Amino acid sequence: GAGPYTYNVDKDGYELDSVSARLAYQIEKDTSIGVNVLHSKLNVQFDAGTSKDDRNIQKLTTTSAFAQFKPLNNWSSRLQYAQTKDDGYTDASYGKSTFVTKQNNLSWQNDFQLDQNVLQLVAERREEKVENTTKALNGDRSTNSLAASYVTKFDQHLASASVRYDNSSQYGAKTNGSIAYGYRLTDEWRVNADKHSPADQFQ
Repeated sequence: GAGPYTYNVDKDGYELDSVSARLAYQIEKDTSIGVNVLHSKLNVQFDAGTSKDDRNIQKLTTTSAFAQFKPLNNWSSRLQYAQTKDDGYTDASYGKSTFVTKQNNLSWQNDFQLDQNVLQLVAERREEKVENTTKALNGDRSTNSLAASYVTKFDQHLASASVRYDNSSQYGAKTNGSIAYGYRLTDEWRVNADKHSPADQFQ
C-alpha cells in the first residue's frame, strides 16, 4: 500500500491531451451507420515525497459503432457496440502500480410510435474486467439486461410505466420498475405522482 504522503514545495502541474472523431454515413433516408472514437491522456504530478517526481498517468479510450434504421414507419431501431479501456499508471515515492479496466457493451433499442404513445424495448449485455497490481482486486463480471417503458398522453393526462431486469454474474438477478402520472392543470402548472420499486445498485 501507499506510504505516508509528504508535502513538497515544488509546483505540481498536469497535462491533458485528447482527440475525438466521428464518422457517419446515411445509406438511405431512415438508415445510417457510424463510428465514434475518443482518446485522452492525463499526466498529473502530485506530492508523495521530496525525492521523486511523483506522477499519475491515465489513458482513456472509447470506441463505438452503431446502426440505426426503421423497419416500419412507426418502428425505429438502433444497434450499438461500445468498448471502453481505462489504463492507469502511478509512479511515486512509495512504489509503482497499474490498473486497467475494460468494458464492452452491446445494446439494441427499439422505439414504437403508437399514435401519441411510445413503447420502448431495450436489450443489453455488458462485460467488465479489472486488472490491477493488487491481485485481490482483479476480476470480471457480465450483466444481461432487458428493459421496457411505455409513455401515453391524452388530453391533460400523462402516464408512464417502466420495468428493468438485470442478471449479473456477480450479484444475480434483480428487477425494478416505476409508474408515474401527471395532470396538466394549466399551460404552466402540472401535478405529478410516481412510485418506484427499490432499485438495487450494481457497483
